[in-house]
Formats: sequence, C-alpha cells, structure tokens
Amino acid sequence: MDTRHTIAVRLTEAAQRTAMLAGLPAQREQTFTVEAADLPTLLGMDTDISAAGEAHYDAKRHREGTGYCGDWLNLDECPRDGAHAISLVQAKLDGLRQAAEAKATEAKATEAASAVRRAEEDRATEERVAAAGAARDAAARRSAARLRRLVGIVREHGSEADRGRLDAGPGPLGMMPEAEAMDLARDVRLPLQGRYAAATPGVDFDLHLAPYALLDSDDLRTECDESCHEPDPSYLTEAPEALTAEEWEAVQSTRVALKAAGLPEGTLRRHKGQCDRRNCPAWPVSRLGILVELDLGDGLVVKREYAVG
Repeated sequence: MDTRHTIAVRLTEAAQRTAMLAGLPAQREQTFTVEAADLPTLLGMDTDISAAGEAHYDAKRHREGTGYCGDWLNLDECPRDGAHAISLVQAKLDGLRQAAEAKATEAKATEAASAVRRAEEDRATEERVAAAGAARDAAARRSAARLRRLVGIVREHGSEADRGRLDAGPGPLGMMPEAEAMDLARDVRLPLQGRYAAATPGVDFDLHLAPYALLDSDDLRTECDESCHEPDPSYLTEAPEALTAEEWEAVQSTRVALKAAGLPEGTLRRHKGQCDRRNCPAWPVSRLGILVELDLGDGLVVKREYAVG
C-alpha cells in the first residue's frame, strides 16, 4: 500500500498576484508529496483527503479578514490567502525535513555508539576468553608438573610393582590410581615411624607416631543419655582454647618427635563430638590432633594429622 500523499494548493488569480509580489511560486496548482505518517502534523489546515489519497487545500475556503493571527498554525482563526498557504506548506515541509534529518543524524550517532559499545563488548569477551584460556593452560601446566613430581616420588620410593604400573598405561601415572600414589607420597614424606638421629651425637631416635582417628558414634555412645540407644552425632574442629597439664605434655612430646623427623610442628586442633539428642550432654568427647602439611614442590601438597597422646 502506498504511504505517500500529495497535497495540492490551488490559488485564485488574486492569490497568484499576491504570491508573485511575495516572491513565492505563483502556479495556480502546486503539489507537495508527504508521507502518510506526517499528515496529522502537516495538515493542521482545512484539508480534504480524497479516496485516492490526495489532500487538497483551497485558499478560497478560508474567510477573508484583517485580524491579528497569534498562532500561525491555527488556520480557522487566521486570514489566509493562497500565497500564505504556500508558505505555510513549505514551512511545515521544511520543519519535517529538518526533523527527519535530525532523527537520521541521531540514529547514525546511536548506531555509531552501539557499534563502539559492541566492539568494546566483543573485545572484552575476547580478553575474557583469552584470559580463561591462559588460566586453563597455566592450570594444565601446574597439574602436569604436580603429576611429574608425584611420579618421581613413586619411582624413587615405590615397589617394583608400583613402578611397573606407572609404565603400564598412557597417562602420567599409568595404571596406578592417583589416590594410591598420594598415599605413598604421604607415607614417605610424613612418616608414622622410623629411626632418626637425635640431638645427642651418636644417639638414634625411634619415631613412633599414630595417625589421628576420627571420632565416631561409638566414642559417643557411652556418654549419651541412658535412653539414647543410637547416637545422632555432630562434630566440631577448632583451635583449643586451653590444655590440661596432661594434654600439654602429650603435645610437646609429639612435637619433639615431629622435629626429630625433620617435620614442622604443625597445627594443633581439638576435635569434639556430641549427640544431638535432647537429653545427651554437650560436647562430652574431645580429641587432639596435629595437622602437618608439606609442600613437596610444583603444587604437590601432602597432609597428615597425627594423634596426640
């Protein structure tokens, strides 16, 4: 469907003479083509729109007069002749044209700003993807270095069967489970027993330590209320706020043994357990442990918690 309309302005002979004196086009009939969407704004004058889509303005339809016209758009109250009708249409067309140009300029500016924003977003996305890729690559390198360190420990301290499994598969650890390799590294670097040189020259020291054993419901059962036949346990680990004399002596003894084995003193922790049933006492059972962590290099860290006492 055509969305354009034609505005036709018809002048009388007197109006033509007026138009010529005013320096305006003086043809008897002058036409202006306008988009349909602009008609409500453009045609604020007496206008007939035909079924064919033609809009006609005839100067003869407006009464003559000499009264002052404060609003030049209000044709019903302002005297108009053909020449003024032409200038009115031209002025409105010029206004619409300027508005369209301003709108087009604004649209171009908006599109340019959007293009800049999209470019910045694309660049930021590319940077994030690159950073994520770099992070993945760095993580992969760290993981590979860690596994190489672990393989070295297994080859040095593992059994013949362990070394055979390393060579039996395509991966860094071959057919040896990583958890088992980690257990071996922990047993080598965080031993439970062994013979070490004591501070006194010529005197050896036998290391005998026990791994910390987790509290369980059996530890709570004797502390529960008589009516509680099946404990409902919960556990808490924290730094001890105080130690009994017996606990203090046990801690120092354990740390002396750790130092003799060349290990750090570790972190002292108190593990507490209680049954959550209503009548059972709060935190009736506690046990001390010393958590030792060793960084073996390349991100390979082994941990063991030693029992105290």
